[in-house]
Amino acid sequence: MNAPGNSTAIRRHLLGWDAPVTDRVRSFLVPEGHAGPLRLDETLVIVPTRQAGRRLREHLARWCTEHDIPLLSLQVNTPNFFLLGTRPPGDLASPTDILHAWARVFREIDLGQYTALFPAGVVDPDMPWAISMGSRLQKLRDQLLEGGLTISQAARLLDDQADEKARWLDLMKLEQAYLALLRAEKRVDPCAHKIDLNARDILPEGVTRVVLACIPDPTPLMIRQLEKLVESKAGPLTLEVLVHADPARADDFDAWGRPLTEAWKQVNIPFTSEAQLILAADPLAQSRRVLQLITQHAPEISPGDVAIGVPDSDVIPQLSATLEAHDLPVFNPAGYPVTQHSLYHFLDAWQALLADPGYAAFRGLTRHPAILHYLQAHDIAPVPLLKCADEHQNRYLPQAWSDLAKGGEAFALLHRALDHLTRLLETYRESPGTEEALRHLLVEVFQHRVLGHEDPADRDFREVAQVLDQLLTEFRDSLATGPGWKPEEALHLLLERFGTETWYAEHEDTVVDLDGWLELSWNDAPLMIVTGMNDQSVPDGRVSDLFLPDSLRERLKLRTADDRFARDIYLCSSFIHSRAQTQGQVYFICGKVNSRGEPLRPSRLLLRCADEDLIPRVRKLFGQAREDPDNVPVSTAFKLDPSRIAKPIESTQMHVTTFADYLACPFRFYLKHTLEMHALADDFTELPNYRFGTILHDALDHMARHPDHACSTQADQVADYMIAYMNRRFAEVGHDLTLPVQIQRDAGQQRLRAAADEHARLIQDGWRIVASECRFERVLEGLTITGKIDRIDYHEEHGIYRVLDYKTADRVQDAEKLHFATRVEAPAYARVDGGKKAWTSLQLPLYRFLVEESYPDSTLHFGIFNLPKSLMETGVKEWTGFSDDIYASAMDCAAGVIQDIRDGRFWPPGDRVRFDDFTELFFEQPEDFALPLQVPRAGGPEHA
Repeated sequence: MNAPGNSTAIRRHLLGWDAPVTDRVRSFLVPEGHAGPLRLDETLVIVPTRQAGRRLREHLARWCTEHDIPLLSLQVNTPNFFLLGTRPPGDLASPTDILHAWARVFREIDLGQYTALFPAGVVDPDMPWAISMGSRLQKLRDQLLEGGLTISQAARLLDDQADEKARWLDLMKLEQAYLALLRAEKRVDPCAHKIDLNARDILPEGVTRVVLACIPDPTPLMIRQLEKLVESKAGPLTLEVLVHADPARADDFDAWGRPLTEAWKQVNIPFTSEAQLILAADPLAQSRRVLQLITQHAPEISPGDVAIGVPDSDVIPQLSATLEAHDLPVFNPAGYPVTQHSLYHFLDAWQALLADPGYAAFRGLTRHPAILHYLQAHDIAPVPLLKCADEHQNRYLPQAWSDLAKGGEAFALLHRALDHLTRLLETYRESPGTEEALRHLLVEVFQHRVLGHEDPADRDFREVAQVLDQLLTEFRDSLATGPGWKPEEALHLLLERFGTETWYAEHEDTVVDLDGWLELSWNDAPLMIVTGMNDQSVPDGRVSDLFLPDSLRERLKLRTADDRFARDIYLCSSFIHSRAQTQGQVYFICGKVNSRGEPLRPSRLLLRCADEDLIPRVRKLFGQAREDPDNVPVSTAFKLDPSRIAKPIESTQMHVTTFADYLACPFRFYLKHTLEMHALADDFTELPNYRFGTILHDALDHMARHPDHACSTQADQVADYMIAYMNRRFAEVGHDLTLPVQIQRDAGQQRLRAAADEHARLIQDGWRIVASECRFERVLEGLTITGKIDRIDYHEEHGIYRVLDYKTADRVQDAEKLHFATRVEAPAYARVDGGKKAWTSLQLPLYRFLVEESYPDSTLHFGIFNLPKSLMETGVKEWTGFSDDIYASAMDCAAGVIQDIRDGRFWPPGDRVRFDDFTELFFEQPEDFALPLQVPRAGGPEHA
């Protein structure tokens, strides 16, 4: 970048960098030995950021208090001060006006006239797309504004042969359409206003001195405004440019204090030792290293004397949590995006409901805490409501808003909630404007929430609500209140605008500040720890810019990657030099992966070293971190204690199928069958497998109870009868079946036709159905065993009764494989075949136990009636190896299970199980995430 011409009105001062910036700037503003009141009302001090300004004010106030110097009228501002001026026009377009204007442009233009910009066209140029494109182009205009350029001016600077010329001409036409629309609405474009700002409107009255306090990269536009002041000669004015650097390096900075790119980009950073450079696995590991460094230096300094840098915001959540868990509350001066706050999420969920009032939007809204609290205030408890909604979704698979009204009294709670939300929706749509509608909605939903003064969450809510209140006022006075906007479109625009805002947590009782890269120079703490030292964070490069690649930025004389690299080498050097005289320490931590597990590269700054040090440095920074992310085990901050909700075993009966659950895992059995815990899902797009299987079972039972079809050999008639019944059951879901459910229904029809063919063959072979879905029960070891047998056939010629269990799994089921498995660990009573195998299910043996009294002195066979996905494999598979010895072993196993249950033996858990409903609770093995279960015996003490 070229330095401006020399001017007697501009004075540059290199302050030295053997002390922190705040010390040097203070000594410039308040010279050593000054006595009496200090008036700075004619001086305007410009600092890089708000946090830098806060630090300077605090430092000056503390120093002046210690030296008994009254400090009067100090004015401190950031570079943005020079952009709007002291008298912005009253008709200046607001950010909402700008979004509205861009959205209208994209909705009204013929995209076919912009083929260079949209060569493939746009599939769905709806309002959200228009708002998104408008936001993107306005960001481009803001980037160009740094150089004092508009899109049109940039397009004219490009050579006609440039590859980007055609695209930029399209962008120029869009900008002109946008500006014409603003002029028609009598609004002033802020970018044009900032570029054309008059010199007399730049400074407040009475200011005769401007101090640029160690700003390493003032924008070209800011410099242009300052040059206007110098050239205007409107009055006496002095420009003081302060540079935090050694006076011996005066030739390495331009007149505005910017480090010259060519002079700095090859400079080696004076790291004092390799111990300053730390490689950490991920944000959690980086946070732990910060804590270790603070502890390591604790004897010499307190936590309040630590500067922590966070140029990569991805590190902040984990770093904040780690420090606060160790009683080191943090303050983030950069603030937090409102997109992270629940109030934004509520409005986002509400907008989704406005745009498409279907089940997905209903589900998203009813799970928001604000709506749950609102409904609770109307006597609708959250937990029963969510359970009711889940069950309704599983049963009816609702898609549209009207589908939620299905169901009878069993879903009355859901219907009451639906009525309240419908009223909210109707009231919103009937309101005359978005601003009024939103205020009414927010009052209605949040009127029962009481905000405390001590609760940080309540303080944050108050801050975000104030931001939203100001935004609603802006929206009310904007162009977006005009005709042509649907309610959901207007809210989408407002949310786009709201999402650009930030809220600031109160700076109370905090110990450590999390400073950004440009703010670190202003932190005078003796210990500095900079996290996130990775490329794309430091330097803050852009991997690819859709409109402004680095080559184009250079042609347009905007700041380039090389400029940022040189600036950051200078800043990094200044951190180290400013602590060299006081024996302070600076550490730089880079991560191998980010919070999403994506790989990161070390910052190029860390490689600015002597040639002989480069290879060891590369090996270190690209090597293995002390704590590799791949080897970090899943862990939890606390273990679940199932004993807190344990209750005695009081059941007097047990179903034949539940024995398999105990054999698989006693602990999960207890959770499922005693505590009655089970997973609920609310996102089924088709019938869950158990419902699909139940419908097929019921269709077969319906056929078996029909006097004609039960003994018919006419497969087509039997199939038609079962399919008609099945279709009626599917119709219970709704007449407008989704495509996945239609596919399920068609698959069910095919399976039933195959089952009808098999049934007809069995009848021809002499088999007759004697029982269907028949319930049996019998006492074993004092416990009633129950079971519902799908089908019992009798062959009169052979005198055989055959007990069959329908299986609708995708693959053919084999009885022996269903009941046995090779298991490393199993109770002695569960082992068979000399301990080589173990029982995994007792279903068919217990069926024998249940039916043998009803069929005494009869030959009993047992098997599976398979209805798999492969229709060719439909049919009966008998358990040919089932014998009296196997039966006896199964009964011993059943008796052992019953005794263990009575004795309260539900720990330790079994091995990993298939289709584990408790994965979300325990991730891996329960013993790693839960304390041992202690179950109280009925009428007795606890038993492990």
